[in-house]
Amino acid sequence: MDPSTGEVLNVGHSRRPVARLGLLLVPSVLVPGIAVAASCSGGGGHTDFHPPALVEFTARDVPVGAGLTPWLPANGGASTGEFRCDSNAPIDYRMETHGGFIRERYHESGAEYVVYETGVAGIGMAFLAEYEGSSRGRPSAMGYDEVVLHAGDSGTGPVGARLKVKYIRTGNIANGSATSNREMVIESRLYEGGVGPLRQQLWIAATTLKVQDRPSCRVRTQEVNMGFVPVAAFTGVGSIAGERRYQLVLDCEAGVGRVDYQVVPTTAVLDASQGIAEASGGVVGVGYQFLNGDGSPMRFYGSDEFGRGSANAEILRKTFGVRYRQTLPAITPGPANAGLTFSLTFP
Repeated sequence: MDPSTGEVLNVGHSRRPVARLGLLLVPSVLVPGIAVAASCSGGGGHTDFHPPALVEFTARDVPVGAGLTPWLPANGGASTGEFRCDSNAPIDYRMETHGGFIRERYHESGAEYVVYETGVAGIGMAFLAEYEGSSRGRPSAMGYDEVVLHAGDSGTGPVGARLKVKYIRTGNIANGSATSNREMVIESRLYEGGVGPLRQQLWIAATTLKVQDRPSCRVRTQEVNMGFVPVAAFTGVGSIAGERRYQLVLDCEAGVGRVDYQVVPTTAVLDASQGIAEASGGVVGVGYQFLNGDGSPMRFYGSDEFGRGSANAEILRKTFGVRYRQTLPAITPGPANAGLTFSLTFP
């Protein structure tokens, strides 16, 4: 879908949507006359996290630098859980990518990701991370710099992150199956009360990557003109205005079978679970909320069924919606642009 365009005036415009497809006890902190035991432990070793056991995709029509797959949950969506806090404590939980990535970067939703080799020619990988207890719905791109995933209370129990992996085209790819390398890609760090950090290496486990040409679909470019909306249409953070409906059309080859899709916005994610993304172009305080056909919020980074093909070539259609949503107490009027990238898979 082409980016939605419009303008918020004191009273939106558009881009073209892109469619595509241990246990280590922490020493006590000594204060004269007082011994305070640390609440959190762990680190000093490594933790493996697991992508899906088999990752299948086609490289046809995918340019170098683009994603070969949607974002795939590691550990089946479960947390890495590499640290543990036995009582509530103020913590900073951070991650940083480890050396060994290639020069090229992957860009998505206004963020830059480092790309690692997989050990399979032409295929790299990038990572997305979110603190396991986060309610922001705003995962962080694993780029070159350290990322703070959580600053606040630890709660009690394991501390870790939910990770996702996306495979990226980096060069020529041969059809067939190959096994990726197990390698260290991230170091996680836990600071407790400003002391630390505890450190743990995170290694991605090997998996089977299967590349094959198979029937697929192409997304027709779709532009949604959001028109002009006055600032007075908004009544506070969370208020909405200017909803539009649109239909996305897929041209599918014969024998395509089921078609699944995943969406990510072309602008920064504000809340993945509610389908809210920033608007670019000049407006401040207003973003876009993307909707399913029934009016419920889209889930960025999730996977849903678009439709099913047949033995014959055919056209699949699905209705979606989009609207403005106030994101800050004060609004600065201006053009408001955004878009979605649809990644299609054919399970």
